Amino acid sequence: MKHELLTGFQKLLTLGLERQPAAEVIPGTVATWFETLTHGRKFDRERDAWRFRAAFIALAGRQRTWPVPRDLIEALPPARAPEAIDVSRRLTSAESERIAKGELAKIGKLFHVDFTPKTNKRPGEVKTDDFPRCCENGTREHPVCDACKAEMAELHGHLVHPSGPEGNAA
Repeated sequence: MKHELLTGFQKLLTLGLERQPAAEVIPGTVATWFETLTHGRKFDRERDAWRFRAAFIALAGRQRTWPVPRDLIEALPPARAPEAIDVSRRLTSAESERIAKGELAKIGKLFHVDFTPKTNKRPGEVKTDDFPRCCENGTREHPVCDACKAEMAELHGHLVHPSGPEGNAA
């Protein structure tokens, strides 16, 4: 928690509060605060770091004079209890998939994009050569076949020879 104290002190020092300790006594002030704050209390970095940050922000917003350790303790927000997971609200995989597909469909309609997966497989069929390609004519070496290249060129207004942009240079 010394790190959180030092960071909080740095922020308070920028405010130039009344009765602010001189820069050369800040290390001793931090040590005294740390000893005072931890006397009879246990702090955990994961649980309490955010509380120290919030307390220093609160102090910076309201203090006109340099605070004392008791001011920081009073400014600490209560520790949160770990949130219990409500398993009754947890989505099953089928439910989450249905909801996700519905949300994708809404987005697709909004942007005029079809998010339905394009597969060349029949239901239940497993292919060993699964790789991205334009259609069933695409190969691993040439994922976009000549027919699809021609169709893309026609759609986009480019005149491309089906064998490729460079044509046959034989």
